[in-house]
Amino acid sequence: FDFGSQITYDEIISPAPNSTINTVLPNFVIEPIFCASGYEIWLSDEEDSEVNSPIWESGTLSGNSFQYPQDAISLSPGGSYYWKVRLNPDDEPSPWSQISKFTIEEVELINPINTVENTIFPQFYASIPDGIFAFELRISDEDDEEVNSANVFNEVLTTLPFDYPNNVDVYLNPGTDYYWKLILLDEVGNIIGDLEQYNNIGNFSISPINLESPMDLSNDISTSPTFIWDAPIGIDNFILIVIDDLKQKAHKRYHEFVWLRRRRAIITDL
Repeated sequence: FDFGSQITYDEIISPAPNSTINTVLPNFVIEPIFCASGYEIWLSDEEDSEVNSPIWESGTLSGNSFQYPQDAISLSPGGSYYWKVRLNPDDEPSPWSQISKFTIEEVELINPINTVENTIFPQFYASIPDGIFAFELRISDEDDEEVNSANVFNEVLTTLPFDYPNNVDVYLNPGTDYYWKLILLDEVGNIIGDLEQYNNIGNFSISPINLESPMDLSNDISTSPTFIWDAPIGIDNFILIVIDDLKQKAHKRYHEFVWLRRRRAIITDL
């Protein structure tokens, strides 16, 4: 490198030109240059690929390696960014370097995705770039498939995986479809990026309660039949309702069970 010449891609170490990184706090590194008394970085988003009106300016840096600060404007997963660097910003600034581009990996929803969950307490998991301070899990039912209002559940989290809690006001229902997404938050609780960009939505359903015995439309059943059914894990209390079609009279039997998979009841006075 000669003083007065432009820093090229060969001197840029990190983020490598046109690379995809797994952090929202990139580490900017260039080859050390003997004539440099300081460095300056400008960073822009996709709306300013020439980096003329940066969203962030580093100010004068003493070294050739610098991590993007936590309290700077938040960078978004899935976003592409452009940056350039120059030497000696306080004295006789060098020309700006070649402009380098990098992209941050998107959030990937991993589980549950297009699944039938045999529990009312499913586990939620996603791959999230490093450096995200917190995120809000939002869950809705079929009345809000875009998960705009989180009409079933929402909670701010800092780690994953997350198991749906067993002490909530709204439980997930057997045989019902649900939709979920993650909203990323910065360290003061503000949404990272625009709310409209959060269109990555996962969906799942809770398996229904299956009536196993007596089978539908069966006859020649004992007057003391054994009723057997199967239900998602987490449901331990049931109301068994037996209706006499001829008398139009409902006989209600209340039973509480603690088994997780097999459920049965014997009715002796039909």
